[in-house]
Amino acid sequence: MDRELAHELGIDPVGIRLRNHADVDPRNGAKWSSKSLCECYIAAGEKIGWSERDPRPRSMSDNGLLVGYGMASAAYPVNQRELTE
Repeated sequence: MDRELAHELGIDPVGIRLRNHADVDPRNGAKWSSKSLCECYIAAGEKIGWSERDPRPRSMSDNGLLVGYGMASAAYPVNQRELTE
């Protein structure tokens, strides 16, 4: 979905995630104790040649098979509760 949205907007899919990256905890404004997600996006993109791909959906193929570049991120479960007052 990010890829199609990005294509329609003329924005790189990773660029969308970088623009929406939270540098601080939105609940209290505190900086994260450890978070390297932006650096991971950039390093992974360099490793797979993200900037050389054709950004149009369904535009790349190899021997008649569609080839796609994608990205995903996940968070390891943390025992964290929302504070309520």
